[in-house]
Parts: sequence; structure tokens; C-alpha cells
Amino acid sequence: MEGFADMKEALSVASETPLNSSYQVFKYLMKRGVGLSWDEKLGGDCVYSANILKSMLEDQGYEVRLLQARNSTHAVVLAKSDGKLWLMDPFLMHEQPICLDHVRRVPEGIASPAHPHNKGEKSEIVVIQAGPDEFDVTVRMVYEDLRTMTHINAFRFCLSDIGSGVQEDGSSFYAREKVESTQVRVLRGGEVFSIRHMIHENSLVADRWSIDQDFFALSARVNDPSSATTPEMLIETVLSSIASIIGVSELQICETLFGARDFYLNQDAFVD
Repeated sequence: MEGFADMKEALSVASETPLNSSYQVFKYLMKRGVGLSWDEKLGGDCVYSANILKSMLEDQGYEVRLLQARNSTHAVVLAKSDGKLWLMDPFLMHEQPICLDHVRRVPEGIASPAHPHNKGEKSEIVVIQAGPDEFDVTVRMVYEDLRTMTHINAFRFCLSDIGSGVQEDGSSFYAREKVESTQVRVLRGGEVFSIRHMIHENSLVADRWSIDQDFFALSARVNDPSSATTPEMLIETVLSSIASIIGVSELQICETLFGARDFYLNQDAFVD
């Protein structure tokens, strides 16, 4: 099981890559010559973290490919080990690689525990075979009242799409469904810190989960993010925690959130 242990360790490290949903916006605008820059400490999107994991596994000698979902721009990592194909997705913060060969033999699918945790309960992702070469990846997250919520918009992947390429340059991100929020999220030491800007409500939302403590806080909200220099305690705590963990200023984080917000509210001026 040395291969499994190597992949699990690499997945754990890559899952701590900061998620920043503004990444594609900034990359797209930079490609168009808009005077912006991007600090790599701010992290990136699902493809960004998948590429980090891909590079780590390739350095260890694994054959690795990225595979893009058929129903979104989301991407996962596929790696071969001991003649088996393994799926990993650092964006979804799951803890164990999932063997697709095993999934084929289990009608109800294979699950992996995932973050966030809440009062001893773990979230999970479940991979189910949906066709001869198709697999659905569904997320079940544990929330405040310990109920699980299954995301009905599961990602669907088809192995026949391997080699078709994965969109990485930001040139097609705007074709996604309506964007409701921008987000920066960090997993570190078992805790998940997240700060979101709700675009159309013009508010900030902070989430924090702990791996081994009672549920700490969820969805503290501050209206009018223009006054984000004096937010409520939780938002200040989460924002400062994220800034400290990734080594940037709180202002840089807010600038990415609000910068992407401005784009989404005015994207007709940018998108051909």
C-alpha cells in the first residue's frame, strides 16, 4: 500500500492549497492586458490545486492526468498505481484517494471522509459509477445541526475525455452558470476557514469549522463590505486567520473578493 500512502500524503498537502475563486477572473483580465497582478500565495481554483497535486505525484514517478467534468469547468486528478486508476480532488478536501476500479464493483459507490468536520462528524465525497466510463462525484457536507446536505449538482466525469485537455487560462470561465459569490478558503491543521462575498447581497459571510472542537461558527454576516475594515468579530477572526496562514494582508484578500465581484457585475464590458 506504499502507493496509496504516497498519494494520500500528496492529496493532504495539496488540499491545503488556498482556494480563491477570483483566480480565473484575474487571470482572464491579465490575459487581456488589464493592469492587474496575482500573488501566488493567494492560491487559485480547482485546476490550480489539481495541478499542484499532479506535479507532486509526477515527481514521485506516477502517471497522472487531469480530467475535466462534463457538466462544469471543475477538474480532478487521475493517477495510476499498481495497475489501478485513482481519483483525487484537493479542491473537495477529501482525505483518501478513491480507486475507480473498486467503484466499478460497488453499486452504491465508494466514499472518502472529507473536511469540514463538525462535532466529530465528517463530511464526505462519494464516487458512483454512472455509465461504462462515467463517474459522478457527490459532496455531502456536515453543517451546524449535524444534518448532511448532498449537493445535487454532482460533478460527472468520463474517462474517454482523458487527453482532451483542461481549461486553465481563464478564457472560458465566464461561460459558467450565474456566479453568486466569490470565496477565499483555507484548510490548515484540520480547521477550515472561509470568507465569501455574496455578490448580489453586498455582504460578507465567514465560516469556520474545527476538526476536534464543537462547531465554532458559521455564516456570520456583515452587510456593506465597503466597511470591512471594522467587521464583526468572526469575520475579523477568519479574515486575519486566512491572511496569517497564507502570508498576505487582509487587504489583498478583500481586493481579490471585491475585484472579482466588480467583474461579475460588469462582465458585459469585458466578455466578447
